[in-house]
Amino acid sequence: MADYNWINFRNVDGRADLTLNSLPHNLLSVEMLEEIVDALDGLRDDETLKVLYIRGEGNTFCSGVQAEALTADNIGALMPLYTRMYSYLMSIRGLILSGV
Repeated sequence: MADYNWINFRNVDGRADLTLNSLPHNLLSVEMLEEIVDALDGLRDDETLKVLYIRGEGNTFCSGVQAEALTADNIGALMPLYTRMYSYLMSIRGLILSGV
């Protein structure tokens, strides 16, 4: 399993837990989205997956995108990552839950 800096991820016995871990507000960045996409990519063909639980560390699920990430240079990286993330979520065969 990959080591991540901006998320915590584990997939054991049919349950995958993906936790946004960029306190205090779990703001999305290009780096965090890359990690999320990488984690979700491994779940797309997992026929044993029953549930994916996505949550935010601390008191906030996610407060949006880091303002610093909304630059002309980064928009070109952010949009394909969002597209892949949603595509991967749609391809997961198990139940997807979210919470704080």
